[in-house]
Amino acid sequence: MTAFLYPLVGLLLVSLVIIPPNPAAAQAPATDLRTFITAPHGHGLPYAEAHAYGPAAVPELVAMLSDPSLEPHWTKVVAALGCIEDASAVQPLMDFMKRYQGPVSADIFRAILSVLPAIGQIAYRGDPTALKIITDFVDPGAYLKYGIGFVYGRYRDAALAEILGPMDIMALGVSGRPEALAALKKMLDDPAFRQEWRDNVTEAIDVNGKMATLGPEKVFGAGL
Repeated sequence: MTAFLYPLVGLLLVSLVIIPPNPAAAQAPATDLRTFITAPHGHGLPYAEAHAYGPAAVPELVAMLSDPSLEPHWTKVVAALGCIEDASAVQPLMDFMKRYQGPVSADIFRAILSVLPAIGQIAYRGDPTALKIITDFVDPGAYLKYGIGFVYGRYRDAALAEILGPMDIMALGVSGRPEALAALKKMLDDPAFRQEWRDNVTEAIDVNGKMATLGPEKVFGAGL
């Protein structure tokens, strides 16, 4: 799947990019979960391998988000929760996003930014809470409603919308949901919508359609 984040976010989330899986690896996890998360994934987290851990892995992954020794790997933890696509991860992911009220490290910043796309993947499976979250974040002021208060460089207060907006566009795309597609099309129809995000939205619409018709296994597996 083509990355469609603007350059800063693309740089920050390089470890989140999901790469085509090895079909044989999709049958069952090849390693224990902690080893999988802490292993280097230079080309991104393999979707099928992460998905294979299943809903039973969610509590362990959530616990990892409270382990400071794993902070450098938290982006991969969040991505794995998205790949598993289980609704039980939605509230812990939002709790993680809201946990930080003030300055955060680069590792935490990357992990927070990966939350909305992960919730978008969960929304693909039909969870109404996940879908509500990603549609709520179409509103630039949603960070206030949800109590998001992290600070990273110039990103604080109202400027959080500048960094969360593209993340939500990505989430709407990978969700494959018709409601998300409608929200994306509405963005393009709005003459006041940010010009620099229009290409992101166009690609998100394409990804949404592929997710709806092919599913994540084929989309991520084929690198469409």
